[in-house]
Amino acid sequence: MGWTSSLHVNPGQAVNHLRVARDGSDIVLYVNGHYLTTVTDSSFLGWLRVGLTASAYDDPNVDARFDNFKVFSVGDSAAEAEETAGGADFDTQPEGSDAR
Repeated sequence: MGWTSSLHVNPGQAVNHLRVARDGSDIVLYVNGHYLTTVTDSSFLGWLRVGLTASAYDDPNVDARFDNFKVFSVGDSAAEAEETAGGADFDTQPEGSDAR
């Protein structure tokens, strides 16, 4: 997946809550409680390690920090998953969608 921008990402030094949910080959991405997209990648199936990365490209003045990193299995409760996102309610519709 290439670079994608979103109005739901808080710019500057603001806090952003990220959520990545994987179910089989489907990988669902959320930011600050808003659904961004689903990508499918069957090359990463099975038990794998997880991690985070950040890139500043050519800008030397970027500082990215991650905390409260948690991993849950798909079978865990919705309350636990919601807690992972800082208590945010997750919108399950793509950006720009009027369907609710």
